[in-house]
Amino acid sequence: MSNIRTAVPGDADAVARLFCDVFRNGSSADEDQLRAYLEKLYLHPEDNGGIGSLVHETSSGDISGFLGGYAAPMVFENRRLLAAICGSFMVKDPKAEPLTAPRLMKAFLNGPQDLSLSETASEVSHTMWTKLGGITLPDYSWTWHRSLRPTNYLLIVSAARSNLLKAAFPVIKPVTNFLDSSLLKRNAHAGKSWLALGQPENQSAELVAPIDHSTFIGLFEKCTDRFSPRPAFDKTQLLQLLDDSKQKSKIGPMEVAKINGKRNEPIGTLIYHKGHDRVLRVLQMLSLPKAESQVLEAVLNYANWSGAVAVTGRTQPNFIPEILGRRIFLSNHNATVVHSRDPEIVAAYIRGKGFANGLVGEYWNRLNGDI
Repeated sequence: MSNIRTAVPGDADAVARLFCDVFRNGSSADEDQLRAYLEKLYLHPEDNGGIGSLVHETSSGDISGFLGGYAAPMVFENRRLLAAICGSFMVKDPKAEPLTAPRLMKAFLNGPQDLSLSETASEVSHTMWTKLGGITLPDYSWTWHRSLRPTNYLLIVSAARSNLLKAAFPVIKPVTNFLDSSLLKRNAHAGKSWLALGQPENQSAELVAPIDHSTFIGLFEKCTDRFSPRPAFDKTQLLQLLDDSKQKSKIGPMEVAKINGKRNEPIGTLIYHKGHDRVLRVLQMLSLPKAESQVLEAVLNYANWSGAVAVTGRTQPNFIPEILGRRIFLSNHNATVVHSRDPEIVAAYIRGKGFANGLVGEYWNRLNGDI
């Protein structure tokens, strides 16, 4: 008879093979590195606040399903909470085993945590969450995009979906560079910017300045203090998250910055990656209360000044009103969902008062953008 049980370090080989089969079409490239990271991230519940990942074990002892989870300490109305972040979720043959995924999800949501969160719920897993009492959070579930050099960005997005365009990328790129440069110059000569942003030559790096990780931790705590539930990471935990976040070989090096206001005082903070494709990918963008407009404007202008072709990131409810009028478009590929036995916690997220995504999510870890 099949069985759902807590995953242990000895499952690392089987989980890594399953990951390769489900997410990499069977490719075993870097499997040793993947195995080690999966074990570190998911397979030590004793070091993870008691949050255990789960495996589905067939009657013959094979692992045919896995749901990875890790802990995030939170605070809600001065109460300490334990949040479980739902990460990698995979079943080897969902058609042959249609009940495996729902059983794994149900067991996960019935765990010891006070609330469960995911920012990467696919259409299938999102349906399972809602059938088991989870709630979709629309204002947290969008990816926002601001194109700055549109023909280049169109080429990058298209090449990601076409092997032919990917192969032709080096040939086409000089053409898109010329078109974007011409567009910028033409609008500048007309005394206006199609970007609806400050011109690059008028925007230096002074509003978005690099900071060390210790300075970021102080700003992170100040900017998240208004949320409830909000993260309650200690310094060691935040440094570990940042260490994992910076290892993103596929999307470029990580930068951590402070965002200054008009009086040169810090009003927000930013974590982003920018690689060879010149897309600035925001992992976390935070602001002090009532500073969202200044923060977003500074980030967009900085991205333009630095030569980025586009800026993209996950939405946060407090930034949604500031998107209007800035030529930002939204797409949805997955959902942010929450589940809790405490209706007040769920209600706080529905009102947009709880913190999720970014460092309280999944995109910080190395499975997204690295190994």
